[in-house]
Amino acid sequence: MSGSSKNPFEGHPDLATWLGLSVGFLVLLAWSARGLGLGVQAWLVLALAATSVAGLCTRIIAWEADPEAHEADAPPHARGDAP
Repeated sequence: MSGSSKNPFEGHPDLATWLGLSVGFLVLLAWSARGLGLGVQAWLVLALAATSVAGLCTRIIAWEADPEAHEADAPPHARGDAP
């Protein structure tokens, strides 16, 4: 690095949103499932599920924030291409 302290998420706001939601979801998961006696595999599966849901939420937020930028990702009936 050449001494620049540039924000790594500056050009990727969706990644920053996903990271923030994932951390929040994982904190809530750890707090709510503590004391249940879950095994390591169960914790990993729940963490993967929470992170995946955070990613889906990020995608929905991005669609709502800028519908034209994500129009190609929308289903045909949402774009008006349906017969």
